[in-house]
Amino acid sequence: MKKIVVSTILFLAVLVGCFLYFGYHPERLIQIQLIGLNENNPEADAKKDIETGNLKCYELNGYASYIPTEEVKSDYEYCRSIGIVNFWGTADVIYSDEHGKLINRAFNYAKRYNTVILSKKFNHQLHRTP
Repeated sequence: MKKIVVSTILFLAVLVGCFLYFGYHPERLIQIQLIGLNENNPEADAKKDIETGNLKCYELNGYASYIPTEEVKSDYEYCRSIGIVNFWGTADVIYSDEHGKLINRAFNYAKRYNTVILSKKFNHQLHRTP
């Protein structure tokens, strides 16, 4: 019983420490999320996701969350229907030069990726039979 209590307390302490760390270092959250994404060619990532049926849109945080390239309500509704991935750590407040650069990287990736995904929506609507 004592081991369970000690283990639980240690786990909670590590969890609180992580929340505090990422709260003071939002740029680390963005860095972690960019790992594995092809920032040089987000279009290739989008096409691969379309082929595998893993559709999603990326959104960033500002005053409210927003989806780069979303221009009309139907874009947002489409993104909501397929799934939205939020780039945590992005914000309309920039805490450091590094944070600002990472927000730009996330924005550029999301904009280019979402453009391909939203073009899929229009192609899908054009080829749909009534």
